[in-house]
Amino acid sequence: MRMRGTVLLLLLLAAAGCTHSRKCTLEPSPAACRYDPLAPGNQAEQQARQASLSKGFQELYRSGGLDPNAYPNILVLSGGGQNGAFGAGIMNGWTGHGRPAFHVVTGISTGSLISTFAFLGRREDDEALRECYTQTGPSDIYVHRPIFVVPFSDSLSVMRPLRKLLEHQVNNDVIKLVGAEYSKGRRLFVGTVDMDHGTLKVWDMTEIAAGSEPGRFDRYRSILRAAAAIPVLFEPEMIDGNMHVDGGVREQLFLRDIVCDLCDALGTARKARGLPAAPHPGAAGAAGPGAKAAPTGPRPTIYVINNGKIGVKQHCVGDGILPILLRSVELLLDEGQVGSMYKIYALAQEHGYDYKLDWIPSCFPLESASEDFNTADMRRLFALGLERGQAGGVWATEPPPDNSHDHSHGAAAAAAEGGAAHTPEPGAAPAVGDTQKH
Repeated sequence: MRMRGTVLLLLLLAAAGCTHSRKCTLEPSPAACRYDPLAPGNQAEQQARQASLSKGFQELYRSGGLDPNAYPNILVLSGGGQNGAFGAGIMNGWTGHGRPAFHVVTGISTGSLISTFAFLGRREDDEALRECYTQTGPSDIYVHRPIFVVPFSDSLSVMRPLRKLLEHQVNNDVIKLVGAEYSKGRRLFVGTVDMDHGTLKVWDMTEIAAGSEPGRFDRYRSILRAAAAIPVLFEPEMIDGNMHVDGGVREQLFLRDIVCDLCDALGTARKARGLPAAPHPGAAGAAGPGAKAAPTGPRPTIYVINNGKIGVKQHCVGDGILPILLRSVELLLDEGQVGSMYKIYALAQEHGYDYKLDWIPSCFPLESASEDFNTADMRRLFALGLERGQAGGVWATEPPPDNSHDHSHGAAAAAAEGGAAHTPEPGAAPAVGDTQKH
């Protein structure tokens, strides 16, 4: 697909003048206000999200879904195309081997497709993940447009097969189950990029699923299709008059946009129950003098599953414009991925949360690109994740060193990736619940 995509991309560039204009729904406020927390639209969205999260946490504590001396577990699922089989395998293997209940789940791109099943966490959800990531191939995800149509289209391929797959796997009954968790206090968020506004859009999927609107089921699946729509490769999804695509355009891992709301909401909920707001004394938002001491039990934990390798494979880059362009994009995407890991890590440190991260080992052989949906590669990735999940997870407690500074040679490679501690040799099971600090 990569060679075909390259040829068709050149055709697209040559036919740029064939595009047509479209109408969209834009906010009247200037672009500069999007990042102003005092802008009315931003305040309203943030306040609504905080209120929803606070209500959810209060209900979790009230109902016993969270013990008073416990804090929520958060699962963050990255993008990665076919590499999502790794995360799907972890979720399958983790069931029955210490997998915690997740109170907040976020997903980007392929992570958004995993997120519904990871959020529900039933045996049948694990089986749905297994089927989606080991029994499918390219023809189950997309079909190529005829080459003579491409210059007049919005993508190289269309996701008609994925639409059918989602209607089967994420059916109305599954969405109703997601909606039922809303009243229990749990939350599921998916990110897409609004191309017209140029921003990451955060969707509360539990709230959508819990609604009463007749179109909520189609809207839920429409958001998932948008989250999987890799720009140029797959067609964008139109939602509320705006063009939405894969959230990985903005964030490879997504928590930053809600973590402050989450922390404020958690503090509000715990104070309402007469509990200390902070995970530990001295953390951001810690209770003041005279307040109850923070519990010595578990702190909030952010589990991050990165469905991809860290760093790029070495190879001699051709001296033409296109090879240099493609390599540059590859490097930019890798840097964005590492940057997302560090953003979440910094937020965890600031707010006193535990941080646990796993990723696909750089030495793991793959024969195809992440967008190829090669069944053989997906099955091997699923098996890798399954083994790690059955061991209770193979977790690093901080992101790897910056790969841009030549940590990829010899012994330095093992040190940069946690060595055998993070990446057990094939056939060797890691220690249960293995956690390594790099």
